[in-house]
Amino acid sequence: MTNPLNNSDRLWSKSSEAAVLGSMLIDNNCIPEVLAIITRTEMMYSEPTRNIFDAIVALHLKNLPRIDAVLLRDQLVKRKQLEESGGVEFIRDILDSVPSSANVLYYAKIVRERYNYRNMIKTVQEISEVPDEPGDVNEQIAKIQQLALDMEQEKDVKAYTFEANATESVISMANKRYTIITGFRDIDKIIHGFLTNEFILIAGRPGMGKSTIARDIVNYNARQGKRALMFSLEMSAESIMQASICAAASIDGNSWKNDPPQDEFDKAIKTADEISKYDITIYETVETAKKMYAIASAAQRQGPVDLICIDNIQLIETHRYMKTVERMTTISRQLKKITQALKIPVLCISHLNREVEKRQNHRPKLSDLRDSGSLEQDADMVLLLYREDQYRKQSDPDIDPSEFSGTAEVIVAKNRRGRTGIAKLVFLEEYTTFADLAPTYLGEA
Repeated sequence: MTNPLNNSDRLWSKSSEAAVLGSMLIDNNCIPEVLAIITRTEMMYSEPTRNIFDAIVALHLKNLPRIDAVLLRDQLVKRKQLEESGGVEFIRDILDSVPSSANVLYYAKIVRERYNYRNMIKTVQEISEVPDEPGDVNEQIAKIQQLALDMEQEKDVKAYTFEANATESVISMANKRYTIITGFRDIDKIIHGFLTNEFILIAGRPGMGKSTIARDIVNYNARQGKRALMFSLEMSAESIMQASICAAASIDGNSWKNDPPQDEFDKAIKTADEISKYDITIYETVETAKKMYAIASAAQRQGPVDLICIDNIQLIETHRYMKTVERMTTISRQLKKITQALKIPVLCISHLNREVEKRQNHRPKLSDLRDSGSLEQDADMVLLLYREDQYRKQSDPDIDPSEFSGTAEVIVAKNRRGRTGIAKLVFLEEYTTFADLAPTYLGEA
């Protein structure tokens, strides 16, 4: 196999680097455009071009009326880098390398592409050395996945000005469509749905129905033709499928523990045929965020993925020696990276801490996120699930179920792009599903 490091043409382009520097000197107005593409000095390959690029940028930051070869030479002398940068002769060669700055962005992109290639080669070499390092195979696999996850292609920096983009922004707002919505009327009135790059948390105490409402959201979108990936660390795929069938068919799941009536069995078979058309893939044994990223990335290459659901965030594994808060911060940052890299909304289930139980008013707050690390900070949206019936049931186990209201609250405690508020639903316990609260539940005619 040919060593890629021997292919100097792919490692760097001497002529492109010279053309970029020459264009920056000929036309200082192109410097900001170049800096949007060549975002760091090390993107230049050779030491002389790095020194000169860094010197031009330093002069540019001084807001001088004009940067020329003389000022550049003086800057290099001041830094004691003139000779190691090729001297005055190299500066002259740079100026002679291009007649104008007309093609500077073309040359700048070549410089960036070569830098991306060098980064890729470096990562591949680091990965090839992992099997020889100490540690068990799981630790080595985790390191390889982290190296691959950290290898990001350097992209253009996009700059927007009000003058150029104000009208375009109005049109964009008018045309914006939230392709993923919850399917619950009152929730969607508040949040309007999920955007592609959002990290969303559904949080609550045990027994509130977090997994149920997440499953309801996934199934609703699947009915609309959306494609979803579910990473279930708590329930088996079979349990999720059975619960989905019972909810969709309005069948009491408890009755199936005994011999189900024939009419319900027939209804379940019909519903199962409909659900089999849902484009949902459930993964049971994916314990790390890195594996989730790898699977989601591979799935996206096969076709668009519209939603990722993870149940639950506290069960995701990290390095075994991490403390709880550090661990949750690491997981939170990794999940945030997934939604940003793949442009897919990530919906995660999270527990709340026990402080909720110690208060007389059990309605949860944003500060109740359990051992949250940076969860609260990283999440774009936090939905807190609350059912008063659960607390009444705990305080009085003998209470008549007919006294339960069935009302559930979804508290939009954080919404980075809009308003917060409380949406009310009804929990249909026998079918293990949530539904919109009908007007009659609100005491309306």
